[in-house]
Amino acid sequence: MVRAFTGFRGGARSLEITAEVMGSGSPSYSSIRLWTYRLGYYLLQRAIEYREDRIFIMDMTVELGKSKCLLILGVSESRFRQADFCLTHHDTEVLALQIFTQAKGEDIAECLEGLSQRIGVPKQIVSDQGSDIKKGIQLFQAKHPEVIYTPDLSHKIACMVKPLLSNDEVYQRFNAQCNQTKAAIQQTELNFLKPPTQRSKARYHHIAPRIEWAQKVLRYQQRGDFHLIDDRYRVDDEVLQLMALPSSYEHFLAPIKGLIFNTRAEFDQAMSGLLAEDVYQQHQQEWRYLASIGRQRFDEKLGWVSGYASDLETYQQMLDDNESAQRLLQKLDGIELDEKAKTLETQIIAYIDAHHGDAMREQARLVSSDVIESVFGQYKQVGHSGCLQELGKMVLLLPLLVTEITAELVLQAMNSVKTSCVDEWANKTLGPSALALRNAAFSVHL
Repeated sequence: MVRAFTGFRGGARSLEITAEVMGSGSPSYSSIRLWTYRLGYYLLQRAIEYREDRIFIMDMTVELGKSKCLLILGVSESRFRQADFCLTHHDTEVLALQIFTQAKGEDIAECLEGLSQRIGVPKQIVSDQGSDIKKGIQLFQAKHPEVIYTPDLSHKIACMVKPLLSNDEVYQRFNAQCNQTKAAIQQTELNFLKPPTQRSKARYHHIAPRIEWAQKVLRYQQRGDFHLIDDRYRVDDEVLQLMALPSSYEHFLAPIKGLIFNTRAEFDQAMSGLLAEDVYQQHQQEWRYLASIGRQRFDEKLGWVSGYASDLETYQQMLDDNESAQRLLQKLDGIELDEKAKTLETQIIAYIDAHHGDAMREQARLVSSDVIESVFGQYKQVGHSGCLQELGKMVLLLPLLVTEITAELVLQAMNSVKTSCVDEWANKTLGPSALALRNAAFSVHL
């Protein structure tokens, strides 16, 4: 289920289909769900090695209801180096999973202090600049001044990009046209070319998809082959005007004006039969392009993108908010930047100097919490199957997402953890679920 990004019911149904073929039995979705909870609980309760070279990566997820989940991942400095400074889920481990109803800075600091006493004080803590987490880390630093706090660079760059683009009339107009085009073509033959949906939250943290989409659209247009949209041909008044034929030639094409030719061969045959063969051969590629119905439909709905070609080059220079600072600066170094990109580069360099200017060459510092954002993204993709979408036992899925699951590990967990252990943990940590309260409230009492 975790590897296939499917829910409990989907996983159970897949096993049921396989079992029908193999002639064997299959577990129900509720059994799979309980096994998942037991494995997650087992991983959460495992002893963690004490060491003082860890990097803590922190973030908070908020769902419906009053509860919040603080997740702390850890990676040792040696593992960070082995990963070539580019972390995957399995490079990390869950160090703490704390449920809060009110997560104040003091609560975060207390959690960090208790964790550090058990598994060692971290060398570095990386997180976004959420007010409660930031305050908690600062309170923790007051007791442990040797700990380095690094605000997530991806979020910081997004904050830098926001004022540059929010007041950029060209970018806002481009974005508005993307929205209009998506609505206009999503139920047409052009659907496969529609712009990606923009996230309603953190939109300046995710500007890349639409910029990259527009660049791909321009490359598709430059190829000049629109048969994927429509492989038919038609000569109408607009096409005749674009052909720029001498007036003496226009009457030759009158018999086919407005007719639709289903294949290129039919169109070529009609054109060569009405015009001198050498004339048509000379302009064949250009006139095929102009008469293509696919091209006409493309220009009608997506031709506007070419008007932003030069602006897209500017925005391309600002797309590296998801890359490391080193790669970003290497990409910007040595090329001519426009005013906005220069401003962004200056701000990033100043930020890195302020937070990492004291770093020694041999030190390894993590500058982004992207890995924990990715873990939460997978958790929401796999775990959001409940109708009320609150924090519940499903948070036990989080340890599974960063663990290499083996048959031996599953066996250990099943032998060590009973379902009653999970229920006891949930009752103590989470309290009654919203669904349980809803059923109690709406039940009919006779």
